[in-house]
Amino acid sequence: MSVKKAIRDILLWRGLNFLSVFILNVLVARLFEASQAGSIFFFINNLSLVILVLSFSLESGIGYYAAAVKTISSRLAILALIWCILACVLTWLLLENFKAFISPLQRIDSTILTLFFIAGSLLISFYSALYFARENFFIPNLCLLTLNVIVIILFVFGMQGAIDDKWLLYAYFAGVFIQGLLIAIFYFFTDGKKGYSLPSPADLQKIVKYSSAAFLSNIIFFLVYRIDYWFVEYYCTPDELGNYIQVSKIVQWLLLVPMMIGTAVFPLTAAGKDAAMVNKIATVSRVLFWVFLIACIGLALTGLWIFVWFFGKTYTYMYPVFLLHIPGILALATLYPVSSYHAGIKRVDINVKGSLLALSAIILLNALFTPVYGIYAASVASSVGYTIYFVFSLYFFKRQSDIKLRQFFKPVIADYVSLKSMFDKPH
Repeated sequence: MSVKKAIRDILLWRGLNFLSVFILNVLVARLFEASQAGSIFFFINNLSLVILVLSFSLESGIGYYAAAVKTISSRLAILALIWCILACVLTWLLLENFKAFISPLQRIDSTILTLFFIAGSLLISFYSALYFARENFFIPNLCLLTLNVIVIILFVFGMQGAIDDKWLLYAYFAGVFIQGLLIAIFYFFTDGKKGYSLPSPADLQKIVKYSSAAFLSNIIFFLVYRIDYWFVEYYCTPDELGNYIQVSKIVQWLLLVPMMIGTAVFPLTAAGKDAAMVNKIATVSRVLFWVFLIACIGLALTGLWIFVWFFGKTYTYMYPVFLLHIPGILALATLYPVSSYHAGIKRVDINVKGSLLALSAIILLNALFTPVYGIYAASVASSVGYTIYFVFSLYFFKRQSDIKLRQFFKPVIADYVSLKSMFDKPH
């Protein structure tokens, strides 16, 4: 599969899934309002950190070796299933000791929600990686989209008073579990291979070694992206936390496009399919920079009213927080293809070092200024950290190639042609 076709396919299916996630998030934000929605999303943030630890970034090793060695996919599928089961058992055994840290929710027992979310997220992560390695973006995203639509319908009825808020919260978390279960089931039915077994000790050692490097990178980058939540939760009001997390989610939504492109680039780089990949990475990063610059300018002009119109009257802090995030958004949008390239050529260490520098800056700036300036200081700290990460990665990317700095920022007419052809249907 060509880079353009891979990017086009993943943008289509992940784009549809993103639309359903966006609608669902708006419904949660409006129904529970800033303070309660902030607690729900902060709970999910804490669970995401737990999932990252439990997964050991196995999806990275699975995705890499499934793309590079096609015959190992069936063995990786069994490894993923066993890993999920063991992670859920460990969660259940240790949950009581960590429940106070994980969940700020007061009205509901969070045990079942925790198990739903962790099991579903691990299944989604592992088996989506296997599908993406086969350059199949349809099935996993169809499963995600279908369940999201069902939960959206439940929330629409709930906002009319037909369903209690507590049961909507259960449906929201149960939907994640069912999504993961469906993707895993479909994978085993569509894989078409017999005689499933675990990877050989030699293969397992390679997978764990690759995943361990990615794990360190993912832990650091997760903290780069989310550690500000804990500063804001500690120093700011529940309403401010809800507003801040909602802006952070908007940043995540905006960055889905470069993330999806990175997902498409990674297996192609890992498989060594394209010798001209360096130039294509520079072109994609440049196009993303200008597309996101235009998008950010548009939101800067309209966000003062559009954020409140979408999410409700309790989200009045979102606009200034978003403005302060814009430099970081541009840095991350341009960074994702470069980071995926580094991962694909087994230079994950560059991503680790860059994210570690960013994390150090974010922690220092938050510790110094968030107690005084609140969510605005946290926003500036994030933008500074993301920019440091981008500059560091770009420096090493340039050292490995003949790419000029202007190729990342100076637009050319060919960019429009390249962008248009990316979305043209193949003949």
